[in-house]
Amino acid sequence: MKRILFLVLASLWLAAPVTVDEAWAAAMKANDLDAVMRCYAPDAVAWLPDTLVPKASGKAVTMSGRFSEVAEKRNGRWVYVLDHASAEPAPSAAPHN
Repeated sequence: MKRILFLVLASLWLAAPVTVDEAWAAAMKANDLDAVMRCYAPDAVAWLPDTLVPKASGKAVTMSGRFSEVAEKRNGRWVYVLDHASAEPAPSAAPHN
């Protein structure tokens, strides 16, 4: 019984933050800055790449890199408290012999 309860609670805990990811993605697609900001806690910390370029053409942009997010349930809803993204590092130069 304990194992079943643990699995149920774990699945609820893991599934809940997805809603903040979905809200963030929808806000970004809608170009709605206010909605994006509602996805973050007032004291959230964000590190974002400094090489972002607006997609004036409307074409999709694919970036590769690393990211991490921490969400916390506050006042009944999930918000980001940490958001980190960085571009993929350039490959190391081959050593010269």
